[in-house]
Amino acid sequence: NTAGDFPKATSVFDVTPTGLTQIAHALNSGKDHAGNSIGRATSLRIGAAVNPLAREPQSELARLRQKVEAGADFAVTQPVFDVEAILGFVERIKPLALPLIVGVLPLRSHTHAEFLHNEVPGIDIPTGLRTRMQSASDPRAAGAAIAADLLVQLRQTPGVAGAYINARDDFELAAQIIARAKTAT
Repeated sequence: NTAGDFPKATSVFDVTPTGLTQIAHALNSGKDHAGNSIGRATSLRIGAAVNPLAREPQSELARLRQKVEAGADFAVTQPVFDVEAILGFVERIKPLALPLIVGVLPLRSHTHAEFLHNEVPGIDIPTGLRTRMQSASDPRAAGAAIAADLLVQLRQTPGVAGAYINARDDFELAAQIIARAKTAT
């Protein structure tokens, strides 16, 4: 099945994360997926999603290696709530020499924490944090404090290149978390 000048064209749903990485890497080389010149090379920085708490860590590591071989420049995790829990993963990816950007998600409520913990594969929120959210008189502030604490811990974690805050559209909250993390060190 082909489309015009694109003999490798398939349904958009057929593109795997590794395949998308290969396509972006080809664009950085000045070529499209079929190997045709695009005129000028792009300068995309290619991130690869990774789950540091995967149930099958060896399979996750193998998929990450494939993404690196396909051209990934850095790895991005889903939200992490326990820095200690990812240390083994951070150690295992060191040979890849791949910058790791760790996700930090401010919790909004106890219900939010329980939902993430129980319903989202790869997210594990320690009991202590869920209890803290349950007893918080201001859950938003408690979630921000937890996120700021995680940022401080991540900054001190060898093998972690940085973090990103997933505060949805609440830029004010993200700014508060960063300010709090800065004053904590």
